[in-house]
Amino acid sequence: MKIITPKKFFLIITLLSSLISIIIIPSVNYLIDPLQFFRESKKNAHRLYQSRYKHYQRIKYSNFDYLLMGTSMVNAFDEAYASKILNGNIVKLNMAGSSTREQSLVIERAIKFNPRIKIIWELTLHVFSLPSNYLPPENIFPYWLYSETTAHDILFKYLSNMDTLKKSIKVLKMPKVKNDQIIRNTAHETALTPHVANVYLNRHKLMKKDIFPSDPRYLNDSYSKNILYLIKKYKNNEFILFFSPQSIYYFLGYLYIWKDGKNKILSFKKNVMESSFKHKNLQLFDFQSNKKLISNLNNYIDPVHHNGKIAEYIIKSIKSNKKLVTIKNYNNLLNTFEAILTERSD
Repeated sequence: MKIITPKKFFLIITLLSSLISIIIIPSVNYLIDPLQFFRESKKNAHRLYQSRYKHYQRIKYSNFDYLLMGTSMVNAFDEAYASKILNGNIVKLNMAGSSTREQSLVIERAIKFNPRIKIIWELTLHVFSLPSNYLPPENIFPYWLYSETTAHDILFKYLSNMDTLKKSIKVLKMPKVKNDQIIRNTAHETALTPHVANVYLNRHKLMKKDIFPSDPRYLNDSYSKNILYLIKKYKNNEFILFFSPQSIYYFLGYLYIWKDGKNKILSFKKNVMESSFKHKNLQLFDFQSNKKLISNLNNYIDPVHHNGKIAEYIIKSIKSNKKLVTIKNYNNLLNTFEAILTERSD
């Protein structure tokens, strides 16, 4: 019987390790394909991941006419209801705390998969207060999925990746179910109370900063380089933008954390409004210049997020062109919003 020397044993272990790394792990990941990069799966694998991962599967394999993009604000929208009102299938893609750069990358990839879709884009102040090129770490936002994916990305960031293998193992343990829509309508959730609203506002007064990094200097640049850029590039696609109606406490919070915050917010809104008149494939709606809406705590489940009834109101307004920003009414809308902020901030 031959004795295996330590040197040979080490060589065998090295070869086996290389075999596993080069052949076995990529093969397993390819066959299971947990992110559904190569093929659609009958397993509901998207429940394994954050929204930034599962959105790739939805835009690649879903049949839809409208794409609703936004932050956690779009959680309140019911896809079935919106599809019925708009007479077309809608897919909502919510990314909590996202930047305009993240959102624009996902939208551009969606347009490449579905060239004729219409984009409904929720505009939240926070996303514009980050640098125009800001992206979170890759384990949170898989940049390679939404950019021009290279062979290197596929091999090393996906197929040979141990994190992918862990996802593959989880997928194997999941039951076979049809990929369903991710729907959440918060119409009947508990309404915001004055106590919670005031705690939120007092936190901003004391901290003098947002819970997320933000800077008003980036507002116009983020809008121009990520949203206007796509509107100009994809002139055959219709873009429907809307100023999202967070509660008044959300906006008052920024008045505390930003020096001359009111004027900075108004200046930004004016720039977005005026730029909207220059593009035939762009419509802009404003749901912030409505005191009864943003000041009524019954419309909100927390100081930021509105409920499902307001989401339904937004969809119906878009369908009927109600709250559409025009050359004739935009100054009045700005003055109204300024009056709301001034009244509550004094």
